[in-house]
Amino acid sequence: MSSALALKRPSFFNLTPVTGWTLLGYFLLASNIAAEKWLLGAYDFKEINFATASLIMLLTALQEGVQKRSLRRLAPKRWQPLVVISLCTLVAWTGFVYSLIGLSMFEYGAMSLLSPLVMGALAIVMLKEQPPKALGVGLALGLMGGLLLVKGEWNGVGEWQYHLFMLLSLFAASFRWILVKRIGEGIPTSALIFWEPLMVLIAMGLMIDFQELWTR
Repeated sequence: MSSALALKRPSFFNLTPVTGWTLLGYFLLASNIAAEKWLLGAYDFKEINFATASLIMLLTALQEGVQKRSLRRLAPKRWQPLVVISLCTLVAWTGFVYSLIGLSMFEYGAMSLLSPLVMGALAIVMLKEQPPKALGVGLALGLMGGLLLVKGEWNGVGEWQYHLFMLLSLFAASFRWILVKRIGEGIPTSALIFWEPLMVLIAMGLMIDFQELWTR
């Protein structure tokens, strides 16, 4: 009886673990963006980025310490790729959170849909991947259609700067994933996650007022 019921389950319930984790990741990412938009009403974007970077590095170190009872895997074997990835993260995070100040959630979400298209285009150029012709045509059409998400009328730099920062962030984030794809096999995942926000932590930490942040 149970096997018969299992065969009749809708395909939605037959998701693979990878698909399930991916959907959970998208949900948490959307929740994070909504929370950052809300926090921008009381905090500066630099303070939000600093707190996020601190929390990611702390939680990653705690998880590694609890599971492996050692932080040895976090020690970088090669600094150069980690530094470049961290610099891309600095540009991406700064642009993403700063653009939230001037973009509505609809505009922000719509422009975020360009991320896989930009990543695919960079994969063709940098990783020499060769997608099917139909996929290549769809990629080109998607990128051209994405330009429609940016307002056509000129209302001054004060409005367009948020769109430009968003586009810059999409390229930086996509370039970061290209680097992870290229060099990630030789570096533990925990080390990649731990060192990725390092430049964000340093740069934002040099610009924020800790006393003001603590007393809010």
